[in-house]
Amino acid sequence: MLQQTTLLVDEKEIGLIATIHPQVVHMLGREQDQVIAVAEISLSTVEDLLFTQKQGITRTYESLQDQLVWRELSFVLDQQDNYGIITDTLHDIPEIQMVELIDLYAGEQLGDNKKSITIRFKLKGDGTWTTDQINAVMQKAIKQVEKTGAKLRGE
Repeated sequence: MLQQTTLLVDEKEIGLIATIHPQVVHMLGREQDQVIAVAEISLSTVEDLLFTQKQGITRTYESLQDQLVWRELSFVLDQQDNYGIITDTLHDIPEIQMVELIDLYAGEQLGDNKKSITIRFKLKGDGTWTTDQINAVMQKAIKQVEKTGAKLRGE
């Protein structure tokens, strides 16, 4: 039996969720009694809804005049610590526009109950930043993260 439902937000259709026909599931090499579902969401409709409802989201655009600088830092922290505190700390620095986890490592080289995370982040300047100014933002980021108890890897 096929099932399908429409996804609605404020009575506006933004997409659908449906199950795949059992014969197609079997053709995909799966057991025929397995249920596979697919979702289709109109991101442009979702975006329009968010901005028309003024959910506190603002549109930002990068232009050719913007100075975009990508950097990566690795930190060592206790195995039980959540890396989210580091990403949250970096998000709080105004010059940092985007933060993403790109690597998580745990091994003997780090010591017992330690893990290393590598974070990539984007700095956005006005086009006039010097190397010294970029380095100052990097030092600020390191100091803020080290206040959480994490240590810059390699030190």
